[in-house]
Amino acid sequence: MTWKTFAGEHEDLYQALLIDRAQKEGGEITKDALLNCLRAHITRGIVFLTARKELKDIAGLLREVA
Repeated sequence: MTWKTFAGEHEDLYQALLIDRAQKEGGEITKDALLNCLRAHITRGIVFLTARKELKDIAGLLREVA
């Protein structure tokens, strides 16, 4: 998925948030560093969602986000 597809019309906002997070973590502000920051954020979200016992399948996840 491209960055434009992922971020859509909020591309500038998401990029600023990633830069802020990378700076707070003390990392460099490079394309690779921002990509790693984004991947880590998505991974944390997936771990959080899958750790919830009431979510047993995709249908349960969709009910949660609706």
